[in-house]
Amino acid sequence: MQAFPLTLEQTALCRQMADLAGLGGFIVDVTTGRCLWCADEVARIHGLALADCLELLSAAPALLARIDPADRAGYEKARAEATERRRCYAVQYRLRRPDGVIRVVKEVGEQLAEPASGQWRLVGVLQDVTERLNTERTIHYMAHHDALTGL
Repeated sequence: MQAFPLTLEQTALCRQMADLAGLGGFIVDVTTGRCLWCADEVARIHGLALADCLELLSAAPALLARIDPADRAGYEKARAEATERRRCYAVQYRLRRPDGVIRVVKEVGEQLAEPASGQWRLVGVLQDVTERLNTERTIHYMAHHDALTGL
């Protein structure tokens, strides 16, 4: 299968779909660990300027320091297994932004070999699911508790 460059229209559609869904993508060179590209939405989720986000995603220890300690092992395991087995992964974790705000993030990624060089890339997507989880908790509480009696 041959890859073709995206047309202007396809690029605009991809951007619009990502914006509508609140998704942000990133590409990391697996060999060097350097982040080659990340979308504006990834930077927004991290609470950083785009250049700072690229730097953060290129520095594994700094990124891990932002992940809640209780979620780090699961994050590292998902990423390591994906790298070792060249498979997709999905992981959800709590992320502390520079302003101290905690966001719940879902990350999905996969390993791909760059056709021209054969180098492996980690291509992934982030989504901030904090508000969705808060809404689900509220609905669950309302469904199982009586507002009048507090039971």
